[in-house]
Order: sequence, then structure tokens, then C-alpha cells
Amino acid sequence: MKILVRYVTRRPRGNTVNRDELVEATELGIGRGAGNALHLSDIRIQYNHAVIHPAGPGHATIQALGDADLAVNGKPVRTAEVSPGDEIDVGPYRLRLLEPGEGHEVGVSAELVAPQSDDEERVRACARTSFAREMPGRRPIAWALVSAVLVLFLALPLYSFLAERPTVTSDAGLDPARMEAMHQRIAFDTVWTSGAISGPHRFTAENCTACHQDAFVMVRDSSCTACHQDIGHHADPAVAALVGGLAETRCATCHKEHEGPQAAVQDDQRSCTTCHANLKAEHPKTGLQDVWAFDPGKHPQFRPSVVTDGATGKVERLEVGGQVPLVERSNLVFPHSRHLKAEGIRGPDGTVKMQCSDCHTPSGGLFQPVSMEKNCQSCHAIKFDPASPARTVPHVAAEKALEVVRDHFNSIVLSGNYDDVTAPAVVRRRPGTEMKPEERAQALQWAAVKTGEAIDRLAGKSGCGGCHVVTKAGEGATATLAVAKLHVTDRWMPKGIFDHPSHDTMSCDSCHAAKTSQVATDVLLPGVQTCTACHGPQEAAAKVPSTCVTCHVFHQPGLPAMRPGPDGKTAAHPAPALAPTPASASR
Repeated sequence: MKILVRYVTRRPRGNTVNRDELVEATELGIGRGAGNALHLSDIRIQYNHAVIHPAGPGHATIQALGDADLAVNGKPVRTAEVSPGDEIDVGPYRLRLLEPGEGHEVGVSAELVAPQSDDEERVRACARTSFAREMPGRRPIAWALVSAVLVLFLALPLYSFLAERPTVTSDAGLDPARMEAMHQRIAFDTVWTSGAISGPHRFTAENCTACHQDAFVMVRDSSCTACHQDIGHHADPAVAALVGGLAETRCATCHKEHEGPQAAVQDDQRSCTTCHANLKAEHPKTGLQDVWAFDPGKHPQFRPSVVTDGATGKVERLEVGGQVPLVERSNLVFPHSRHLKAEGIRGPDGTVKMQCSDCHTPSGGLFQPVSMEKNCQSCHAIKFDPASPARTVPHVAAEKALEVVRDHFNSIVLSGNYDDVTAPAVVRRRPGTEMKPEERAQALQWAAVKTGEAIDRLAGKSGCGGCHVVTKAGEGATATLAVAKLHVTDRWMPKGIFDHPSHDTMSCDSCHAAKTSQVATDVLLPGVQTCTACHGPQEAAAKVPSTCVTCHVFHQPGLPAMRPGPDGKTAAHPAPALAPTPASASR
């Protein structure tokens, strides 16, 4: 409820001056205490004298507090209902309830009608301490304090700043006594320190000029790039130039020092959303999405970088659950679901119940590459001759694998003693027995047939074709195999940060639907809704607070340095590998 408080001051000539205040409250406290909305400063008023309870437009109830005196229309009361026109005597003041007006439901005026007598004023004056009369005037005290501040906080620190400072070169020939004297002399400028320096910069804490190169000048970017020469841009410099102020922003704008022992890294999400929350409106041609916070509806859906053309290795960013199917052409035909059956699968030593960790071994925040020799060969040895089950083809290039097959059957023809009743007698002959020309021709023909069968087996699902896209050219022993180049993604979101070890309390299938994935083209990356089930924005209380820099780096590797180095040149990183990196199955 809005209450109008009007203070009425009567001038010697009889005219009055009003001072109005509008109060938003459910009740109006009256008294000498500073907490009262109707403040009456006379000593004859109690700190909390009375209270007015509004009872609708133009009506109220007044109640005396403690042993305070109160009268309504000349009649002493403790509590009374009042309306416009009633006079309320509160000590030396007269209060009147005002008619409701525009902007307020209840109004109260207060006028001092019984000023203090001269005798009372003299008593109060005598009761005051005489200490003030003995003190110097305010002007001399002010000048003395100004002078002290200038000496202690300007002259002495400035002298210390400009004085000789021990350096690595000059310290070599200084004795300990002189070194101590120099350190004592420069101690005055510590009053300029606004706080403790961050942990990473603590080694420079005693050398202020490492950053503050000139007195009364903000830290220049050149002081930062003297050490941090290769800090890359946040965005392509040509694009950043279109965003107002980004290219001119000082390092110290975001990386504030003297804030305590924590790192001088800005992690407030507002530093990012100041620009990224309205990118579409300010830059309609941008391919980036607007983002306000890591919260459903405020963060765009994930857009992983996937191989969309297995022949050329073309990489595109596709949205999880978007209109374009999220299919990755890695040239693998590997089914996750077949290996993660609940009842287990057949292995060389019996039934095996496989887990994700059987193939995906953690390495830092990612995983080690999956290899045939370490992860697959124990179950998927590449056998090609049923009569020689121990003979396998190594996991090498196709042409080298075919050489192994041809050599195998040719060596059988030469040595004989092949244990297969279906083979001709010349192939099963006793070792060391000479072959006649017609027998040699028969043996070589048999070897060519068996080589052709083995090549067909390698091209099929029981061989290389069980995991790879294999193309066969020709027939028989002279046939060739071509295995499509693999494009196995190392990181679907190469510019993002994700740490698997910090999520080791969760099961893999709580985020990755591998158990139901029937084809290798599935991108087993969860959507943003999976992450926001546990993670929330910076101010989240019931979730893990996650700011932009929790998952994104600001300075992008692969871009040129933000500021020229000490030599005036701009350092640059190698070009970023935005395409998926082969030979790793880290997801």
C-alpha cells in the first residue's frame, strides 16, 4: 500500500511549506528512531512512539506503543480509529489524516505545534560535550589529512616505484646488506596493491614492473604477450573485426589480477553471452546459434562434425535430432549391439559378456585408439584356409594380405603332405617326392582354385568384409581386394571440452545408446537434453553449475595470436584439425 507522508513547516509569517514523501508499506511507524517511516526528531518523542495501520482508502487505526502519550481530537487514547479531519497529538506534533489522492490510498501530515522553550534548548546545549570547542577548525584538519594521504599513498609509493630495483643482472654484485636495504626502500609501494596476486603469476609478485611498466598507466597487452606469445584469437580475425569492440578488448578486461590466489581466468558466463545471446540479430549471416545459458531452451542442440561422404572424407556439422539424418560414413560395418548382448556372445574360450571397457580404454580425457591386434584379433582372427585353422592373415594392407594367401597355397604345392582328402594326390604326396610336369600343372591349378576361394572368403563377412567396405576386382587367384579408407572419428565435437574420467560414476549406456545400435553409421553422441539433466547454468542450485568455459575454450588453437609478440610479429599455431582424426574410436 502507498502512504503519503507530509511534513508541514510553518514560517514566522504564518505561511507553510510542505515536504512530501511516498512510502510503500503495510503500516506507518511513528517515532524518533531512524527506522520509522514518519520520523519525528524531537527529543520529546520516543524512539518508537506509535503506529498507524491503514484500513482502506481514507481510514486507519492508530496505536500507541509502550507508555507513549497519544490523543485523538484532544482525548487521550491508546488505540483509536481515525479518518480525514481528525487531529492526532503525538507529543509536540499534530498529525492529521489526509484524503486519499492520486498515487496513494492513505495520507498523514505532521506539524510541530509546540516548539522547545529557550530553557529546554539551553539545557540541551549545556549537556553537549565541550570536546568540539577544543578541537581545531575543520579546515586545518582537512588539509592535514589531505597532506598525510598525499605523502603516505602517493609520494612515498611513487618514490619506491621509481627507486633502483634489484634485478637478475644487478643483484649478482650486491651484498646481502645492500639487497635488504633496497627491498626495505621499495616496500612503500605495496599500499598500491589492490589484492593478492593469482597463483600462476605469483613468481612476479615482487616485480611489479613486469606488468605495470609505466606509472599511472593501465597494464598494456604487450606486458601479457611478453610471456603469452601464442595465445590465439577467439574467432577468425576477419570475423572478429565485424564484432564491435572484440578486437580492441584489452587482456586485463577479462583476465583480472589481484583478485586472490585463484587463476586469473574469467569464468562468468555473462562474459560470453554478452555477445552470443544475440548473434543472429546482430549478424544474420553467422552460422552460430544464439545461446543464453546451459539450460533447456537456452542452449542450442549439439552439432557434431561427422563424415558425410566416405569416398572423399567430407566433414559436415549436423544437428542431433535435426532434419538431416545424423549418419556417419566411416566405411566401417561394425554393429555395437551384436557385441553387447545381455546373454553374451561366443568367444574362443566360451561365452563372453562384453563391456564397453573391453574395447574402449580411457586415456586422459579421451580413449586409446581401438586396434585389431589389441581389441579384436582374439575373437576375429582372419582365417582363410579351413584345413589350416592356425594360419591367419595379418591385419595389413589388402595387397600384402593377398600375398600371404598366395604364398600359403604355393608353399603347400611345393612341400606336399597336405591333410585334406579332397585335395589331389600330388598335393597330399609324401614330402620330398619329386613331381612330374603333369603333376606340377595339376598342383598349381589346385593352388589357384584354393587361392581364389580364400580371396572370396576374405571379401565376405567371415573375412575383411565383416568390418570393412571391401571391393573385389577380378576372379580366381588373380583377383584383387580394395578396402575403403577408414574415417573413424576421434572427437565429434573438436572444439568442445569433455572429460570422461569425471563421469566414471555413470554407466556408458546412460549417455551412449550402443546396446541398441545396429549399424556402424550411428553417431552415438547424446543430445544436449542428456547433459542438462545433471548440468545447469552458472546460478544452478540443484544441478552442477556449468559455465561456457566448462565445455568451450575461449582462445582457439590454430588461429593467429591475438596480439603481436615482443618482436612485433604475430605468432600463429598450426592449422586446426577440424576433421575427425583417423585411427581412434574415442567417442
